[in-house]
Amino acid sequence: MSLWYDPCFVQMTWARHGEPMTRAWTTNLIERAESLGIQALIFGVQLGGHVAARVNVAPPVPDMEGDTLGQLCREGHARSIKIVPYFMSTTGGTFLQAREHPDWQITSADGRHGFALCYSSPFGDWMETLIRELLTSYPLDGLMFDQLSVACFCQFCRENFRRQYGREMPAEKFIAGKDGWVNTRDWFGEQAAPMYDFRIRMARFFCARIRRAINQTRPDTVYVQNSLYGPAAADCAEFVDAFLPERHLGESPDWLPEQHLGDTHDVGSMVMSDRLVRAYSGKPVWTYVDHAFFHQAHSRGVEHSHLKLMEGVGALCSPTAVDLNVLDHTPNRRKELTDAFRQVRWSTDAHRRSSPVRYAALLHSRHSQARFYQEHTSEFYGYYEVLRAEHVPVEVVTEDNVQQGDLDGYRVLIVPDAVCLADETIAAIERFVEAGGGLVATYRSGERDSSGSLRETSGLAGLTGVRPIKLVAFDAELTYPSLDAMVNIPSIDVSPGKSFFRYARATAGHPAVGDLTDDLLAFRAGYVEAQYDDSTETAVWILETDQAKINMRPYNRRGLFPAEPLCPLVATREAGSGRVVYVAATLGPERSRMESYEIDRLIRDYVVWAAGEEPPLRAEGIPPSVQFSLAERDDEALLITVTNHTHSPVRTPMSGPVSTSENLAHRPIVAGSIRWIASLNQISFEVRVPGARRIDSATGTAHLKGTQNGWTAVELPRLGAGDCVVLSRVSED
Repeated sequence: MSLWYDPCFVQMTWARHGEPMTRAWTTNLIERAESLGIQALIFGVQLGGHVAARVNVAPPVPDMEGDTLGQLCREGHARSIKIVPYFMSTTGGTFLQAREHPDWQITSADGRHGFALCYSSPFGDWMETLIRELLTSYPLDGLMFDQLSVACFCQFCRENFRRQYGREMPAEKFIAGKDGWVNTRDWFGEQAAPMYDFRIRMARFFCARIRRAINQTRPDTVYVQNSLYGPAAADCAEFVDAFLPERHLGESPDWLPEQHLGDTHDVGSMVMSDRLVRAYSGKPVWTYVDHAFFHQAHSRGVEHSHLKLMEGVGALCSPTAVDLNVLDHTPNRRKELTDAFRQVRWSTDAHRRSSPVRYAALLHSRHSQARFYQEHTSEFYGYYEVLRAEHVPVEVVTEDNVQQGDLDGYRVLIVPDAVCLADETIAAIERFVEAGGGLVATYRSGERDSSGSLRETSGLAGLTGVRPIKLVAFDAELTYPSLDAMVNIPSIDVSPGKSFFRYARATAGHPAVGDLTDDLLAFRAGYVEAQYDDSTETAVWILETDQAKINMRPYNRRGLFPAEPLCPLVATREAGSGRVVYVAATLGPERSRMESYEIDRLIRDYVVWAAGEEPPLRAEGIPPSVQFSLAERDDEALLITVTNHTHSPVRTPMSGPVSTSENLAHRPIVAGSIRWIASLNQISFEVRVPGARRIDSATGTAHLKGTQNGWTAVELPRLGAGDCVVLSRVSED
């Protein structure tokens, strides 16, 4: 069955305090959406506790002419535009309710109120009453909820916890976020499990009551939910139709619940949130692009939004553009924005009934994230970033995907420092490799089971042929003595924050290291000392540090004097019908590979070796800033989304809580802005695709250069923010 909301090109907007909500204003909103090709309008109906509709539970917006929501439905539906009101729990949307019921506000462990109301308080009942009224009175196409503020420390959450678990909430055993949310990242011990479970229960309870209200009033209404990130999407997927995991370029470390450990200005990494939600939920995802709030209009160009929207298309998400009312005040670049939206809408429509091309699968482990968040997340993001930059198609899979056998078509599975793996996951990986799939496992992957208990030996040892003995890292608890001379030198400063180079050298002629020469590779990471079976071959050696030279005063102590081979860094073997690579260190994070650009190529080479065949994309000579996403449609068309990350971001950092007036004054202007994107000329690449092809593209400029031996060459005369190229099958009759 075709779903109107997957994919869909969406505008998200709201009224501002003091802005007259007249009939002409409402008509203008619909006419603008139609002129830009908007297929659905998400409209914020709440304004300081007032509602832009005629209901009993809340007063209407002051000076509202007529019925704004009713007019949106009439005029939008007349132009085939879906109408989706959205709701907020922040005090900006619920100020009246917060003033009348201060005990509804989310509360931190020390009793401080946050900036939203808690859905686990009677505010949840109030919200359910509101949406039931709206669903009964208006022909709505969907509902969207912005926040999911549940499970805080308010009196209602404490009572809920006491009723469910028979004891007081253990406030001292968990961490309160800036907004009163529970941060589960560092939970351990007996007290932690009920708190984590409580958070999930309350989120599920709220989503379930929204679904119940929809089913009992207007069952065809689509339920879209924000604020369920990554694995959390799986907990509520049975109630939610689509997700909108909000991300702001450049802002995520400061205020969003799951910090991004990579470059906060990298668009490709930002869209990973969408990929994770899709992988865990199996539901449509609406990616979020903020073009643009009123005061951002002059600092954020059209290219900024074009690039992020095209990344959303490449991730098979439905792009969402935010607050286009700005065009009323800053019309200077409307023509460029209209053209960019036309290209994105064309690309979105082209991706209907498509799925990603399968080559490399990157495993995200919920168990590892819960107990070793930074270790697993940094390596996970690192491998994603490297493979994207090296033009290797990569998609995200979960442990559930692996256990259910959903690896068909993938040539290689990458397990990036997934410390905690379920027994069922390991058994499924073994079946995958036995059937001919490739495996790349790094560092401590499989060291523990899904509960975090240490295994007697690594769960992947049977595949890798590697049995870890000890971890060698300056920032970890060590077992002495080690083979590494440096860690045994008492005078070496191993205090937290210190970083040391380590050196490695490839084994000449090994097929998994490509064209690497005898040049040294430098990396900053701990590594695993282990026993290696005779069936393994060393592709890259870690080099011993020259202890005599490192202690000489004229020299520094960062490991600049490598000596003889010490132990393997990369080892390979064949298992069953597949190929296996074990990497003894974390090479994925940028901090680990920043001294040797060759490590990026090394990662690409051993992934391709494990896969057993070259990727279906050749992009030699194209810089890493040009990135590709490949999808195939059910009519056998191949879709290539090309995005250009050759941009200049504004990197003005923020400090302190985002809710301060000083930060609010500066954030909309500088945080995450892309000042310009450098257009590139004569971009040529090849894709492996069978049969004769014809070509279309979002810009209308891409053209075929020729076909040879199953490879089709494509050229883009000029690449701006992005393009979508469709290679449709041509009948050979």
